[in-house]
Amino acid sequence: MFSKSKRFGLAAAAIVVLGLAACELTLSLAFAPTVKITSPASYSSVSSSPFTLAGTVSDNGKAVDNVSYKIGSSGTYTVISGTENLATAKDKAWSVQVDISSVPANSYFTVYVKGTSGDLVSTISRTFWKGSAFDETEPNDTYLTADALTVNAVAFSAQIQPSGDEDWYVVTLASSTAYTIKTLSASSGSDADTKIFLYQGTDLVNHVAFNDDFSGTFSQIGYTVPPAAGGTYYIKVIGFNTILEGTYAIQITQP
Repeated sequence: MFSKSKRFGLAAAAIVVLGLAACELTLSLAFAPTVKITSPASYSSVSSSPFTLAGTVSDNGKAVDNVSYKIGSSGTYTVISGTENLATAKDKAWSVQVDISSVPANSYFTVYVKGTSGDLVSTISRTFWKGSAFDETEPNDTYLTADALTVNAVAFSAQIQPSGDEDWYVVTLASSTAYTIKTLSASSGSDADTKIFLYQGTDLVNHVAFNDDFSGTFSQIGYTVPPAAGGTYYIKVIGFNTILEGTYAIQITQP
């Protein structure tokens, strides 16, 4: 894992983006075939190999030579059977079995899908997690959709995905009681660099406690609820900066 100073030292890449939705990168040219991925959803957990990747292709007035896919930016494209030499293809469905046996367990991987018509190409990518599903339910990007946590329960696994993701949690804390709120490793592949904020009730402007790095890149808050201040509290977990992603677990205990 890069240190924070090294992360900031990474050179920025200039990318011409003509289409951007749901943090999926789409590169296209006029009249190039339009390819879409319909399932699985972005950042889904995929535990079996192979898994089914499905989508559609539209010709945009040009014949479709083929649709192909690859794993990772350095991978090699493979043509998807049934998509060769399509004279017309208005939202024609395609699917392919993607072998991810070479992808390490508990890690993210990106699949790229390309539609080709002569020299015209459009490309879309979608990122998935190889491993068990997470405990969190997305979207939990605001306090209104916060996942519920229970004091002294087993650690709750989650992910910061895509970049800039906010994860919100709600918990009931008792007056005059001390608690420890921390993020920790969710699996051998955990790599999140977290910051955590604790808010009393729906006052989401003024946090009552905050921590960045307590143990490595994970965070921990020690907080004693003041007398007569028991009730609903919200927790926000974010990455150290807006370009960071990764997995983590969160747990609330009474020391």
